[in-house]
Amino acid sequence: MALPRPVLAYLSTHHAVISRRTLRSFDVTARQIDRHLANGALEPMHRGVYRLAGSPPTRLQRLAAACAFDDRVIVSQRSAGREYGWRRMGDDDEISVLVPGVVDPHLTGVAVRRCHRIDDGDWIERADGIRVTTPARTLFDLARVLSDMALESVIEQALDRRLVDVPALYAAGRRLRASGREGSARFARVLDARPAWRAPVGSDLELRVERALVARGVPTPVRQYRVTLLDGTRVRLDLCWPELDLAVEIDHVSWHGGRLDAQRDKWRDRQVRRAAGIDTVRVTDEDVRERFHSTVDDLVDEVSTRLRGTRTTVPVVNSDQKRGEGEGGVRRGGRGRPRTGCAVPA
Repeated sequence: MALPRPVLAYLSTHHAVISRRTLRSFDVTARQIDRHLANGALEPMHRGVYRLAGSPPTRLQRLAAACAFDDRVIVSQRSAGREYGWRRMGDDDEISVLVPGVVDPHLTGVAVRRCHRIDDGDWIERADGIRVTTPARTLFDLARVLSDMALESVIEQALDRRLVDVPALYAAGRRLRASGREGSARFARVLDARPAWRAPVGSDLELRVERALVARGVPTPVRQYRVTLLDGTRVRLDLCWPELDLAVEIDHVSWHGGRLDAQRDKWRDRQVRRAAGIDTVRVTDEDVRERFHSTVDDLVDEVSTRLRGTRTTVPVVNSDQKRGEGEGGVRRGGRGRPRTGCAVPA
């Protein structure tokens, strides 16, 4: 006996996973369900949760099966972070879920964490039946399992992708933190160390370079500094010291791997210099991974040289807000060169 067409249609949009109660909602009787299991059309995954026989086993199928077990199961922590495509989530295949304290699921191969504070706004349900914690809740929960540096990097990525904003993170922290709750102190510490008005970094490598430079006494750079080229095109510079006419771009080999990309970068650097008088130093991800300390030394030397050359005319300001430039007009750079373009911080 074949599965009914409505059931097959459901399976096609839910990673080939279906629960017993959903089968019953399609008017499939308990006896018919047992028959489908006996003839091998369905295979059990958890108690009352089945997969279509012959369907490829995937991570998404495992997530869907965990959520199909109980309407209160929510994918969380690193598993949720992977769904958002975040870095620093590791390469293990563990499935992590969050459930209310009253739920006691027995899910094979799933790490279950019980929590007595799960609000309606803490999760979303996708069309494929998988429930995932919201970006803000996911970041709060990740504070339990990530280091300060890793958590900061993921927060920057989420902000850069506009999946969450700083006020939402503070609101989540106020609502969820509790005395002794694991991760609360780390979440608050990482947020408090980050000015709410700062633009996010675009990559994990940018954050590493910025932190290393600041630790060496270099003035804090402006992140994602916007420059309007003479043709009206807007570009962003990864890290920039506008008062020093200096920017650092972190090139990822996966993004800037070919000759044409290198030529395009050089052309853009020339246009940035023409429009805003800013010189660009390019650092590759290989420089960061293989020659990190010497690369930082080179950048510190470059900034120090420019500071010595501008000290009498340009004050060093450690605030992105104070360094912002308004739109329009010709402004004169810190080193005395007129600028005909426009540059503003993100």
